[in-house]
Amino acid sequence: MRSSRWWQRLFPNQKFLHQFQWLILLFLIIFLLRLPSLFEPHRYADEEIYLTIGQALRRGLTLYRDIHDNKPPFIYWLAAISQDLVWLRLTLLFVHATGVIAFWRLSRLLLPSSSAAKIATIVFALLSTLPLLEGNIANGENFMIVPALIGVYFFYSHLKNHRSTPSPTYFLVGVCFAAAFLFKTPVVFDFVALLLYWWFTHLPQKSLLEKITLLFSNQLWLMVAGFLLPIGLSIIYYTTQGAAEPYVRSALLQNLGYLSSWQGHAPLWQNHLVWKALLIGLAALGLSLAKISRPLLFLTLWSLFSLYGALLSRRPYPHYLLQPLAPITLLTIYFLSYRRPAAKSDRKVALATLALLTFLIFNNGFWHYSTLSYYQNFLSYLFGTKDKTAYYDYFQDSLRNYRIADYLRPRTDPTDRLFVWGTQPAIYALTHRLPVGRYTVAYHVTDFNGYQDTYQAILTNPPAYIVTFPTDTPDFPALNSLLATDYLLVHTIDGAHIYRYFRVNEK
Repeated sequence: MRSSRWWQRLFPNQKFLHQFQWLILLFLIIFLLRLPSLFEPHRYADEEIYLTIGQALRRGLTLYRDIHDNKPPFIYWLAAISQDLVWLRLTLLFVHATGVIAFWRLSRLLLPSSSAAKIATIVFALLSTLPLLEGNIANGENFMIVPALIGVYFFYSHLKNHRSTPSPTYFLVGVCFAAAFLFKTPVVFDFVALLLYWWFTHLPQKSLLEKITLLFSNQLWLMVAGFLLPIGLSIIYYTTQGAAEPYVRSALLQNLGYLSSWQGHAPLWQNHLVWKALLIGLAALGLSLAKISRPLLFLTLWSLFSLYGALLSRRPYPHYLLQPLAPITLLTIYFLSYRRPAAKSDRKVALATLALLTFLIFNNGFWHYSTLSYYQNFLSYLFGTKDKTAYYDYFQDSLRNYRIADYLRPRTDPTDRLFVWGTQPAIYALTHRLPVGRYTVAYHVTDFNGYQDTYQAILTNPPAYIVTFPTDTPDFPALNSLLATDYLLVHTIDGAHIYRYFRVNEK
C-alpha cells in the first residue's frame, strides 16, 4: 500500500503513464543503447572535425574564411556550444528523442492503426540509434533528420485537416527544412518531395493553364519563402564576416565537386546521378497518375527523393541512410499493415516502390558496422574484464591519437598551432590546439586542392609541431622539403612521426 501511494505521489497522472508507458520504455531502451557512446574515446573523424572547428569558433576564427569544412554551419556551432565529445553526444540523445516523438506523431497520421504507428516508431528509434547505421555518432545526418521530421509533421497534419487556405504553417514547414538544410544540404530533396506532393494533390482537372498557375500558389511559395529566408540570412551573416564567397562555395556549391570526386569524370550519359534522377523522376510521374491513397502517394514520393539525397555522393557510408530511414520505415509498415481487398492497388505500388528502393540501396553498396561486438566491448569494460586501454584499443587509431596528444600537450602552449598531415583531427581536439591553415584533415587538402594554401600558411605561421602519417597519406613534396630544413624528427608513436620546429638551416 505504501509503495502504491509513493508511486502515485511521484507520478500523479496515472492515465498519462498508462497511455504512454510504451514510449517511456522505448526512451529508456534508447538511453541504454546510447550509453556506451558517452564512454567512447575520441575516434570518429567527422566528430573530431566538428569539435576542432568548434574550438576555432570559440577562439574567434570565422568559419569558411579562417577554417574550412564543406558542410553548412549548424553542426559546427553546435560543436562550439557543446565544447566536448560527451556533451555533443548528450545533445544528440535529446535531439534524437525529439525526433522520435515527431516520427510517432507523424506515423499516427499516415498509418492505418495506432499499433502500426507504435511498431514503426520502435523500428525507427532503434535503427536510428544503433551503430549499424552509425546512429550513435553525432554526425550531420543524425541532427538533420529531426527538424525535417518536425517539418513533415506540420505539413501533413495541416493538409490532412483540409486547410487549403494560406497559413503560417506552410512558412513554418519551410523554416524547419531550412534548419535541416543548414545541418546537411541533401535534405533539400525531401523538401522537393513535399512540394511535389502538394502540387500533385492540388492539380485541377481542367486545363494546362490552371496547372501551371498552381505553381504560383501562395501556399507553395510560403513554404519556399520559409526555406529560403534562413539560408539567405546565413549568407548575409557570412557576408558581414567577410566570408560570403567561401561560405557559398564551400557549404553549397563546392559540395557538387566534392561529391563528384568519387565518381571520376564520366560522360553525362554514364553519370549515375543522372540515371537515378531520371528513374526517380519517371517513378514520381507514374505515382502522380496512379489511383492510390494519399498517404501512400506521400510516402512513396518522400522515400524516393530522400533516398536520392542519400545516394548523391555514391559513397558507402551507412549514416547516409539515416536520411531516408523515416519514410522507408513508414512505407514498409504501411505495406505490411493493409490487408483489406480495397487496398490491393496500394499494396502493389508500395511493393514496387520498396523493390526499387532496395535495388538502389544495394546497388550503392552501403557498408554496415558491427552492433554486437560494439556492445560486447562496452560490457567487458563496464564489468571490469577489459581495462580502459583494451577498451579504447577496440576503436582503430584511438590509442595512438591519445598518446600523440599526451606527448604534445605539455610541450606546447594553448596558443601554439599544430599541423597534422593525416586523417586524425582528434589530435587537435584532444590537445585543444588549433591547426595551421584552413584544413583539418589531409583529404580536404587533396580534394579541394589546398596544397599551396596550406604550405603558405605553414610558412607564414610555423606550427610548433607537425605530425605526419607516412603510410596513410598522399605525398606532399613541399611539406617534405620544409620538414627537412625547418623541423627535427623528435618522436615516433605507432608509425606517426612528430617533428618539432627548429630551423636547422640557421644552426
